[in-house]
Amino acid sequence: MSNKVIKIGIMPEAAFRDRMIDIAAGRVVPKRGEPKIWFHSLKSATEILSDSNRELLKMIVEEKPQSYQELATMSGRQPGNLGRTLKTLEMYGIIDIKQTARVKRPIARAFEFDFQLRMPSTSTARAMTSSPHVSKQRKSHERHAAA
Repeated sequence: MSNKVIKIGIMPEAAFRDRMIDIAAGRVVPKRGEPKIWFHSLKSATEILSDSNRELLKMIVEEKPQSYQELATMSGRQPGNLGRTLKTLEMYGIIDIKQTARVKRPIARAFEFDFQLRMPSTSTARAMTSSPHVSKQRKSHERHAAA
């Protein structure tokens, strides 16, 4: 594993969808160094990079297990649950899974993460604040602030 830092972006779903359409249409060219991994919220990013998953990633980096079974033994996790977690980490590009013969071996792509937060555009923010749920929250907050 290299000392590579994975750049992770956080962008609201609607803005991400618009960006992907613009990239596909050739209206936007991603800049060098931009995140390759995107989440729609900090909450979803922290679910994938939870304390237990970061500890698992640390084991992969430091112990270099040669199989899922070896990692399951080291981590105390059930092989089925561990397999699902590793597949998710692979899907997000955080680890690679090397298949040799009948053994799957997890390999960490990086252990450091750089988060970039993209704020919603003005139109997206306006649409979000005009929703009934947000309006109720704002009114409740305004009532408490006035008291």
